[in-house]
Amino acid sequence: MMSTYRDVDGLWHRQFAIRRDARGRFATGGGTGTAATAKASRVEPSPPPSGEPWQQTKADHMKPSLDTMAKMKKNAGIKEIDGEDIILGNIAADHAHSVYGAAKAGKKIPDAVLKDYPMLKASMSGPKKEPWETTKNEWAKGWAEKNAIDPDMLKALSGSMNIASSGKHRVPTPGERRYLEGRKLFVSYEDKVNNESGDRKLMKHGPELEELYSHRKAVFQAMKAGKTVPSNVLNGYPDLAKAAKAGG
Repeated sequence: MMSTYRDVDGLWHRQFAIRRDARGRFATGGGTGTAATAKASRVEPSPPPSGEPWQQTKADHMKPSLDTMAKMKKNAGIKEIDGEDIILGNIAADHAHSVYGAAKAGKKIPDAVLKDYPMLKASMSGPKKEPWETTKNEWAKGWAEKNAIDPDMLKALSGSMNIASSGKHRVPTPGERRYLEGRKLFVSYEDKVNNESGDRKLMKHGPELEELYSHRKAVFQAMKAGKTVPSNVLNGYPDLAKAAKAGG
């Protein structure tokens, strides 16, 4: 029976899996020392595509890593690499950040690349919106696209956006915690009940989650400044919609 290789964190190094040794081959860098580790370390990396990441389609950018992982698994006789979804997610996020960064810098993004990023394409072609003019769903989708977030994880996180800006958050499930920590979205958190509300409190989280959670705060501040927040935006936050109605 094929085993699962569970030392990927000690081997994988961003774009090309395992660190290279002096001869250009992948080296374990202090792996488990098992036969599978040794075999997996003897694979040659697939060459990267030409050009900057933002000039490559997502598929072209991901292909060298996918090919390398396939060779690793074949070489070691294993069926899967534990954490493979997280590894590939981080590489996909590198691509997304490159594309979004290039767009912000005013560079001409190829149309083939923009097909992978419909939210970015829409924002570049349509009228510019302030955060408080976008719905919670639009904001979350844009954030997920920018950070290459799994749709199921986005659904779980989006459900807590209405309370997250106050610092309160439910404890992540083991699967969510593994995903978020692996994707470097969580810095750390404390599993502790908030004495005032009874909710569990998220103590520290990364800048990507801060961006997701900042939407409600932007809507609230716009209301406080007397701006007319669209009703479809307020629909995403029933408590704010109620406050707007009471103050209207």
